[in-house]
Amino acid sequence: MRHFCLLLVLASVTVGCGNEAAKNMGSGSEETYPPIEDFSSLGLLGVGYAAESENWKGVGKAATEAEFTDATAALESAEASGDVAEKKAAVVAAAKKLTELGASGSEEELKAAYQALTSALAAFN
Repeated sequence: MRHFCLLLVLASVTVGCGNEAAKNMGSGSEETYPPIEDFSSLGLLGVGYAAESENWKGVGKAATEAEFTDATAALESAEASGDVAEKKAAVVAAAKKLTELGASGSEEELKAAYQALTSALAAFN
């Protein structure tokens, strides 16, 4: 019984609240920017669905719809500073390029524009 109690105490010290590694685990320095999360979850729904099936004309069509253009406008008007502002500007520029190409862009142009958008979004991860 004494060994069991000793093991419990040792386990609670190792895993317990006093362990800095346990406190910091999963909390990393990764910060989120809510307007990007909103854009990714709301604005990219139709565009992402079409891109997933490699329907590049569908990507162009979805990029001209209100869901995408409104999400782009909301992201553009969101406040940001420093590095976040630069990353946000890159996402907005890529999204606008995709909208500009719209349904009239070639499949290669639409694919490249979509890849530029996803690359700009990846800078937030």
